Amino acid sequence: MKLYIEYSQMTPDEMVAEKYEDMQNPPYEQRAVEARVKGFYHWLQKEYVSKKTKTGLAPKSALTYTAAVADFFSTLNMPLKFDWAEDFPASTLGRNETEKMTAEQIDMLASYAPTARDKALIWIMFQSGIDISQACKLTWGQVEKELLNPSLVENYPTVMLRGLERMKEPGRIFNTLFGKTAIHYLKLSLEKSYGKDYFKKLKYDEPLFLGRSGGRLKTRYAQAMMREIAPDSGIAGSRIEAADFNPISPRSLRASFADKMALAGASQILVDYLQGHKMKYGTAYFGGEEGLRESYVRYAKEVLEPSRLKSTSEIEAEIINQKKTVDSLIIRIEDLEKDLLEQISETNKMAQEAIDAHRDFLAVKQHYDEERALNEELKNWFEETRPIIERLKRIPGLLEKLM
Repeated sequence: MKLYIEYSQMTPDEMVAEKYEDMQNPPYEQRAVEARVKGFYHWLQKEYVSKKTKTGLAPKSALTYTAAVADFFSTLNMPLKFDWAEDFPASTLGRNETEKMTAEQIDMLASYAPTARDKALIWIMFQSGIDISQACKLTWGQVEKELLNPSLVENYPTVMLRGLERMKEPGRIFNTLFGKTAIHYLKLSLEKSYGKDYFKKLKYDEPLFLGRSGGRLKTRYAQAMMREIAPDSGIAGSRIEAADFNPISPRSLRASFADKMALAGASQILVDYLQGHKMKYGTAYFGGEEGLRESYVRYAKEVLEPSRLKSTSEIEAEIINQKKTVDSLIIRIEDLEKDLLEQISETNKMAQEAIDAHRDFLAVKQHYDEERALNEELKNWFEETRPIIERLKRIPGLLEKLM
């Protein structure tokens, strides 16, 4: 930002004010700041003189400074509207974006870290959202209160990191948290550095992470460690070779924290607070420290912890439970088969009764039809003989003789 201040002749406050004023204009007129930043990109190459090379910066180096200015505005929720590929022909921003990793990928990455300290450093940055400089400055006093007896919320352990200084507001303090896996590796790291009774030896202001010389771990070592293990992890693939900087850097751990918490449903206010961004009311947003802890756990336990492999005893217990379930299902199936056979037998019986009833019906119907046919014959005979009887009735005395 120093070079941009030199170029623009503006203070950071004036830059923000200019961007805010620009944002009040209609969309098609909101390009004043973008034009200034684009001019800065060309100024770095053509007019600025590097103390090292005595010449202007190379396009990619100029782009790095330009991207830093864009990050400044993005952090304040004032993103610059650039088409990076068109506005900056040398742009490699697409392949130079930091990798946003899942907890499982972090677990894979940490497995290549050479020491328990490095594993703890990776997990703390990922689960708390702090940057590398803040992580390297951590002291025993900031975790002493809870590390040996982590607070449980919904059966998930957390440790609150207290007394962190906001990057954009020197002197302003905030708290953040880390969870189960980071707690595990931090304890291992402290045992390696200070012995198993580390909690008896450590003083309030002693560093959590020691360098090779015994002093506080330097950020450059942590950056170098991440560069060394990134290719072995296989996470970013060919992007590591193509990019101008390591896409799996400490910065990517911080970006992954924000990305995963947001995807899980965490509000931007919660994420910004936990990462130490500028806030107006601090933990008042969340109902104090315990409210902050509950808000953190609601999302962190789902997205900041890796899916671990089950132990042999857990697998055996599951097999036993599954066998019990299978045995219960077999008994149930046998009972159902028995019920089904009984129902089939009852159905067959009812079907036979229906067949017999139908047969009886047919027999009765046949008898009825036969009687009906006989009655019809008698009726026809009567109709045929009635004229004869009528004639006989007319002969005097014939009927009395026949009777």
